[in-house]
Amino acid sequence: MLQSLRHNQDRLVKTVHSISVIFWALLISGIVIFLLTTTLKAHQKNARLKNYVNSLNLKIELVRGQNDNLQREISAINNDPFYLEMVMRRELNMLQQGEIVIKPARND
Repeated sequence: MLQSLRHNQDRLVKTVHSISVIFWALLISGIVIFLLTTTLKAHQKNARLKNYVNSLNLKIELVRGQNDNLQREISAINNDPFYLEMVMRRELNMLQQGEIVIKPARND
């Protein structure tokens, strides 16, 4: 009978040990899966943010180019009277005193 109790006790210890190993294996697997999914999501978000930053940098370069062009035009308007006259004629349809506009005849 003592042998039977020892045998049952050994089986119980082995079963508890097996359950413990399975528990820890499942727990570690769950943690690994959790970390992998959160890392993947973080990586995807990081990639989206990098693309957004790159697009903003391209827009910044475009606006800087436009700003440079406008600065050159301001400088030309302030320093070149011939350019100023051209802009006034083109943009504001201004004429000098005594000038008249001659429009070509329409061939309708």
